[in-house]
Amino acid sequence: MDSSVLKLTNIKLSSSANAKVADSDYEKLGNKINLTSDDREYYIASFQDPTNPFGIERNRVFSQVSNSDGVKEWRGAHPSVIQNFVGKTVPAEIVTRKVPPYTIGERTLTTYTCVVLKSESIEAVFRANGHDLSQMDAPANIVEVDASTGEVLVTDVM
Repeated sequence: MDSSVLKLTNIKLSSSANAKVADSDYEKLGNKINLTSDDREYYIASFQDPTNPFGIERNRVFSQVSNSDGVKEWRGAHPSVIQNFVGKTVPAEIVTRKVPPYTIGERTLTTYTCVVLKSESIEAVFRANGHDLSQMDAPANIVEVDASTGEVLVTDVM
């Protein structure tokens, strides 16, 4: 992961009709921001392999956290800073892992894919997105894309 990069293609608000929205100073978000059920701010960042303009974009939610005093704050990924990186590459990669079964609609899935930034732990990012890798009996296949050829590489981890 040391040399992996992704292009930050967009930051946006949730498209869900149920998403709570508030006014903000974030120009790239149309001077709006999403709010969680406990009123923490969040937005969605879209990433893509910079060597493949036809590749699929992957979204990642970034939100405020509450500090030990219960004050909501950004600990990195502040939208006023991140909006300046749209169109640029950042050290990150798209990671797919086998996870405990979960459902979306009527489908049961056993793999999950997300964007992991260079400074982050894969396990922590997956856990923050509701997929605890420590619950798995065996590691999954690792799916990567060779940046020079675009070839999808699958490594069976045992």
